[in-house]
Amino acid sequence: MEHENAPGKAVEAGDEPESSLFQLLDAHVEMLHTGQSGAATVSLGELTLERSARFRNLLSCLNDLERLAPGGPAVGVIQPAAPTTQPTLRRIGPYEILGEIGRGGMGVVYRARHTTLHCERALKVIRASDLATSEEVRRFQQEARAAAALSHPGIIRVYDVGEHDGLHYLTMDLVDGQNLAQRLRGGPLTPEQAALLMASVARAVQHLHSRNIVHRDLKPSNILLDPDGQAFISDFGLAKVFAADAERTVSGTIIGTPDYMSPEQAAGHSAATTTRSDVFSLGAILYEMLTGQQPFHGEHPLDTLLHVLEGEPTLPRKLNRRIPSDLEQICLRCLEKDPDRRYPTAAALADDLQRFADQEPIALPSVSFRHRLRRMIRREPALVSHLAAISLAALIVQVRAFVAPVEARSHSIVMGIFAVWALCSWGLQWWMRREAFADAARFLWAALDVVLYTALLSLSESWGWRTDLLVIGYPLMMSGAALWFRVRLIWFMTAVSVISYGVLRVRHPEMHAGLPEHFAWIAAGMLVVIGANLSYQVYRFKLLDRVYHRRTSGDPSRLSGL
Repeated sequence: MEHENAPGKAVEAGDEPESSLFQLLDAHVEMLHTGQSGAATVSLGELTLERSARFRNLLSCLNDLERLAPGGPAVGVIQPAAPTTQPTLRRIGPYEILGEIGRGGMGVVYRARHTTLHCERALKVIRASDLATSEEVRRFQQEARAAAALSHPGIIRVYDVGEHDGLHYLTMDLVDGQNLAQRLRGGPLTPEQAALLMASVARAVQHLHSRNIVHRDLKPSNILLDPDGQAFISDFGLAKVFAADAERTVSGTIIGTPDYMSPEQAAGHSAATTTRSDVFSLGAILYEMLTGQQPFHGEHPLDTLLHVLEGEPTLPRKLNRRIPSDLEQICLRCLEKDPDRRYPTAAALADDLQRFADQEPIALPSVSFRHRLRRMIRREPALVSHLAAISLAALIVQVRAFVAPVEARSHSIVMGIFAVWALCSWGLQWWMRREAFADAARFLWAALDVVLYTALLSLSESWGWRTDLLVIGYPLMMSGAALWFRVRLIWFMTAVSVISYGVLRVRHPEMHAGLPEHFAWIAAGMLVVIGANLSYQVYRFKLLDRVYHRRTSGDPSRLSGL
């Protein structure tokens, strides 16, 4: 019987010896660890890993594991590459590769020179072109088509698109400088700088909209800055073209980057994604330019999506007192949940920003008190719920004191604890606005709630007031902690609640008088079970978040397809 790999017999794609293929995999992993492009072709003799049908899925898995590995490069932003005098690629079509500029979730960008015209361009190659999914290729070609139809001084111009030896590429304007995300790492801009820069970006976005194009992925890393500070919009891979024959996104698909996407995008309502969705993204970018923080940012993408859908950003002036009130109003108007409440066009936003820069009155109408109250409740739900609960309890105690007079000293102590509780809640909410202290503030707030509540119960028992029914407050506070979607916080609150309840029982053995002694142990056990149930539900939420990571197109910060 002739051996399948005997000399003289052609080796079909996918029939290469496994030892050779594993050597290719080892070489590919080494390239990843040394920071080289995972899209590069690793060859051994006449074999090419990217052309092996058997190992395509495994190669994709290796790339995904490398992107998600702790300490790896941040995803979602084009990462600047170290200059290299010996790039892996030497030539693509008529372009000579001079070096790598950066890389993102879907592509690698090179500095290239046209060998005939002798002009330098930025050349973008889709990552792992041989392995790229049809959706990635479609989006890559869509980016080229969308950008090629545009001509505006604030938009990166596309010159050429093609395919060379299986590599899909496009060439565009070369901008020597940095992107806005890199600029903001050095701190926020001055209000005047932010207003003028955003005005120019908004006018470029208006040009997109006038051509029936919605960008859908506006973010600082997609705004390039030249040495003079001129801004250019790039990356049209997620652009939506409103034309009769245009391919529409399937309803329910989430498209964009969570930190900057609009609520309608976060909800997967692709039909509701309009030009005002880009206005929302511009507001999110303006917020970051003014404060140095993203308006909606969670520990994980799903946390961020929930914040986009349900929350409100911290008022910019609370993070940066130098921000004028008019500019804060402009920013917040862009970030309205209801698209009809936002600026109707990017041009209207640009006009108001220019009025601000020219020290003229802005054109925004005033916001009703009811709407401001609704925004405040969404912005700081923990503080509002605390103040509402404390105020209700204080009102009940005060009414009870009027109906049936009680000892003045005990009444004053109880009302004083309520006042301290409210003031501490204000202070902790202030600390939570600072990202560096937010997590510690949550744990401290949880402990404070349980300690003060236990102190009130203990004092009530000392004064002869029965508190059996009020033990329900412990699971209530545990469920409130679960709204922060942090498993460790839930278990912390559970432990503090069980310990506090135990201390309360030891200090007041007469508590639950007339009930069997072991009922207290059952109550403590039920608290633990409630904490376990809450933790499990949040854990399931975190598992769903991992699905979001896996379903992203090589970029966990950019969601598409779920």
